[in-house]
Amino acid sequence: SQACYIFTLSAAFSVVAGPNIVFGSGVLEQVLTFDYAKLILDAEMIRMIQTATRGVTISDETLAFDVIYEVGPGGAYISHDHTFKSMRSQSRSELFDRRTRGNWMKKTRGEAMTERAYEAAAKILEEHQPHPLPDGAAETLREMVNEFDKEQEKKNKNPFEG
Repeated sequence: SQACYIFTLSAAFSVVAGPNIVFGSGVLEQVLTFDYAKLILDAEMIRMIQTATRGVTISDETLAFDVIYEVGPGGAYISHDHTFKSMRSQSRSELFDRRTRGNWMKKTRGEAMTERAYEAAAKILEEHQPHPLPDGAAETLREMVNEFDKEQEKKNKNPFEG
């Protein structure tokens, strides 16, 4: 739990700053340990933070003036089709569960989130089929590494050697 809280705080500040990567997903003990369940939990938290910080889209659909006019003052917006269709776009979670305790216990059989994260990680490791690299990618990468190595050799060459 503590690792998740610490990561969430760090990731939230990171995402607000606008990076293209959030460091620390899946790591524990000052990056000495990697944990698959924590990676799954951290990835979910990053998605939630990104959703919260991406801003609000302003459009006819999101403003829903037609719904406001239809429902009117004192009406029930929560039960309107527009609300039902739109609510899922705000926050989607695989492991974090926002149902009532009874419904949550029924769905998860009372299993802790960490255990569910380990199950999700095991499923990915068993079932994931990576997309193959495009033709020529291995050769291109090899050329890039060789070019980098040559540049490093030039930089590190002893000026007193022939």
